[in-house]
Amino acid sequence: MKPLFEETNLKLLDLSQRPYYLMFCIQRWLNLVLDLFVGALAILLVTLAVIMPSSTSAGAIGIALFNILGFDEGLAHLISSWTSLETSLGAIARLKTFEVETPAEKEPLQPIALSDKWPATGHLRIANSTASYTKNNTPALDQISLDIQPREKIAICGRTGSGKSSLLLTLFRLLELDDGSIEIDNINIAEISSDLLRSRLIAIPQNPILFPGNVRFNLSTAKLDDQIVKFALEKVNLWGIILENGGLDADMAAIPLSQGQKQLFCLAKAIIRKDQSKILLLDEAMSSVDPHTEELMVKIIQDEFVEHTVISVVHKLKTIIKFDRVIILDGGKIVETGRPDTLLEKEGGSFKALWKRS
Repeated sequence: MKPLFEETNLKLLDLSQRPYYLMFCIQRWLNLVLDLFVGALAILLVTLAVIMPSSTSAGAIGIALFNILGFDEGLAHLISSWTSLETSLGAIARLKTFEVETPAEKEPLQPIALSDKWPATGHLRIANSTASYTKNNTPALDQISLDIQPREKIAICGRTGSGKSSLLLTLFRLLELDDGSIEIDNINIAEISSDLLRSRLIAIPQNPILFPGNVRFNLSTAKLDDQIVKFALEKVNLWGIILENGGLDADMAAIPLSQGQKQLFCLAKAIIRKDQSKILLLDEAMSSVDPHTEELMVKIIQDEFVEHTVISVVHKLKTIIKFDRVIILDGGKIVETGRPDTLLEKEGGSFKALWKRS
């Protein structure tokens, strides 16, 4: 398998470097042509000086030869600068095209004003929702309908490309619906500004995102009591390593955190925000952590988010047993749903087939 990856990587590397190689060849050819042109001028000058020796002086010929050599360098610099300018203008043109042709997010004309406690219950209703990434393409989600009750813990499973992450994207309106609706606490999210909607949902992504700055800034941009921050870090077993490396004012980049510890850090951010929303979304948040970290994250979510509606895209199926309901997606459609223990007893079921393969 490793030689195959190396061969594929070398092919892609060669393909990416092909334009640079062609440009390098053209530049070398240009330098050769300019040198030949200047050489021809120098030969012509010397020939005229030999044929007509009385028409000029030795000093004038020397100055002329010196100017010709300088003309070669100046002409090459002029052409190189011109081509660099054209390349830069091409990059600017592509940025302009991207800015003009990339569709902007659809914002409601009159966004709904929400209370500070929304969503207060975490009731989620998805009705006949269809979504696709491009027009005239196979929909990523096809007529999805779900009614998720407050405090319910939902696991979303399926093969790669089944629409699991696309479903979460629609909840953040990062993927707009072609048809149907999504309501949270009886409010259609299409009538809410996207920035406000995303600020009211708690999410833990698959890849932890850490920003430049200190630990306190990465945990929350709001001014919080240090005891609250310390409590969250203690819950995820990170306070010790952060304290050793400078505490809350330490630069985030200077703290040696593993991949699993970075994911626990994101969980600490979710704990700090748990009173701001009743919905927690996880996009394969435990797919890249070791079994010990996975068990710790599951226990923390069970203890700290009892009152929350939890929707988790699950990659490792052994944690699914602790969820209230499992939803199996395939081809953008719901093919099976129910309690995990019940689905495991269903012969020929999609969930049981996934369980056996895992």
